[in-house]
Amino acid sequence: MTPARGLLHNRSMSTDRRAARGPARRRYAAWLVIAACLATTACDERPREPSAAAPAPQSSQPAPSGEASPFRAAYNTLAALPPDAELNGLRATAALSRLQGQVRPADLALAAPLAGLAGHSRSAVRATALALIGELAAADGGATLPSGARDALIAGMGDDEEHVRLEATRAAAPLRDDPIRDAMVERLSDASTRVRFHALQALHASGHLQPGSRAHTRALALREDPDRLVRELARATLAD
Repeated sequence: MTPARGLLHNRSMSTDRRAARGPARRRYAAWLVIAACLATTACDERPREPSAAAPAPQSSQPAPSGEASPFRAAYNTLAALPPDAELNGLRATAALSRLQGQVRPADLALAAPLAGLAGHSRSAVRATALALIGELAAADGGATLPSGARDALIAGMGDDEEHVRLEATRAAAPLRDDPIRDAMVERLSDASTRVRFHALQALHASGHLQPGSRAHTRALALREDPDRLVRELARATLAD
């Protein structure tokens, strides 16, 4: 082999080696990239600590059966002694609840603390406590209503504030015992038109307006009541 041919042969071999090493280097570089990606993915899949700013996930489980009843929630609101405006809304809700029968048997345990709140210095608290007692009375016709709650209703019907007397008169309507009836008869001559109307309505619903009874005699005067609604109710419900 001549020197020229040897030189050409060496250059050819160097070129072949570089050409052979090129794909190998590219494959090696590709494997490095794949390894780096796998490492990054593995890092990303490690459990992460929850972010303090992220909201806690909401449970999709149903509420436990021991959840507070609507009545107990109303009592808790009252017991916190909120402003009068909130109590006005609570009384409106109680009036609706009396028709819907939302009271649970366990709620009757709240009758005693409600009777205590019925003597509160704030008239809005007294009225709301009486309205809630009315829910208990409506639940079973007052059959299981404690005597303390009944006494609170009777005291409420003689309260100085009209809205307290009104709530007590409404609340006592389902009750049929004699002390409640006697207190209801006294409301037939109440200064408030609304109290007179609800007292007459309650006595009629309870069957206490039988001819010859004291309640009937007192109610006869309402047929000439200054208020049209009271007059019409009296004329429609009273027999001569």
